[in-house]
Amino acid sequence: MPTLSLSDGRRLGYETFGAPDGDPVFFFHGLPGSRLDGELLADAATSRDVTLVAPDRPGFGLSTFQPTRRLLDWPTDVTAVADELGFERFGVVGLSGGGPHAAACAHAVTGDRLTGVALVDSALPTSFADRNVLGRTVFGVLARFPTLVRPGFALVALQAKHRPESLRNGMRRQMATGDESVLADDAVWASLLASTREAFRQGTRGPAHDGAVLSRPWGFGPATLDGSVSLWHGAEDGSVPVADVERFAAAIPDADLTVFDGECHLSPLVRHGETILDAVV
Repeated sequence: MPTLSLSDGRRLGYETFGAPDGDPVFFFHGLPGSRLDGELLADAATSRDVTLVAPDRPGFGLSTFQPTRRLLDWPTDVTAVADELGFERFGVVGLSGGGPHAAACAHAVTGDRLTGVALVDSALPTSFADRNVLGRTVFGVLARFPTLVRPGFALVALQAKHRPESLRNGMRRQMATGDESVLADDAVWASLLASTREAFRQGTRGPAHDGAVLSRPWGFGPATLDGSVSLWHGAEDGSVPVADVERFAAAIPDADLTVFDGECHLSPLVRHGETILDAVV
């Protein structure tokens, strides 16, 4: 379990998957999630000769909680790991809640260090989310008071630890066909379960704060994303509707959007990992 000491004294945990000396790519986990989500891309990384580095965000897994964190603080942590590992250039892939963190890298990582950026079923800025008044109010409150979501995360943590099949069945009932079939795969479920349990190693504070960070203004817009950005999305994703993603992609100067029919929120990454990695190396 490698960890890196950062300049401000925090510790950042990460895991590596795939080819030991391949093309470097960072993978940013979902919410909740952890560095162990990288296992979902391990076979694809090996097949494509990619060294996949999956860090824990602050407050998840092995990474120190950062109470004042903003979305734009993340690229600094990523480049610190890249420098430590000797990566002059690297790609980034962000899944779900990790997508905005990949977008932050496209905005903030300078020069030509990024070989490509992929947003997979990514969360979006609130300005691109087509929510009703109630939805906007709820997310606005959660952005200011992240402690309100901690009981919900505590329930997920409890289920993951003591009633994993109940959690699995609940997720399958809520998801469309694409993700339901993915969750039926015991190997995929084992990876997701291990990652979910690791997400709450330090409790619920980190995941709750992460949700608040994503709900607040990002500090940049899609027009500022530099380099080649690809977006990959399931047509049946109920968390982030395709129409919202299409508007977001259209506002990025150099973006390519792929929508998978019959896929949902997790299945695009699991089933199309090799293609996604090809786009960022």
